[in-house]
Amino acid sequence: MKNSRWLLLQWREHLSALQGPRWQELLQLNLDIIRSYLLKEEFRQFFDSRSPTQANQFFKRWRRRAYRTTIQPLAKFARMLTHHRHLLLSWYRTGRCHSSGAVEGLHLKAKLALRRAFGCHTYHACQLALYLTSAIPPMPTTSADEPHSLRNA
Repeated sequence: MKNSRWLLLQWREHLSALQGPRWQELLQLNLDIIRSYLLKEEFRQFFDSRSPTQANQFFKRWRRRAYRTTIQPLAKFARMLTHHRHLLLSWYRTGRCHSSGAVEGLHLKAKLALRRAFGCHTYHACQLALYLTSAIPPMPTTSADEPHSLRNA
């Protein structure tokens, strides 16, 4: 396994001419990490399926193989995917074009804004911090019943 840890992290298509034979030697070993790698690479076929039915059948076969292994992290990963199977299959129902990248980007932006507003002690102040980091900041309104620190925000 010496000098071969990066081979398992690369895709097979991106291996150099010198790395190819070493990769073949690693596959001949019957180690847990090699079996995990092969199951991970096999799961990439899930996204090559053409229909939700075909993807669901592949997922069931792959999950059964992952559960039968003695590799606990892989079985735990398979359980997590089983709990979110309907979300994975919804990608096929939307025509394989929906991505949650925009939602994840907004979520990250909101987390960063709340992290920057750590000193705020009220919900209203955190809400203003979120608005100020968004593209369209609203005009804050002040009233006599708000604390003095919020009027200056």
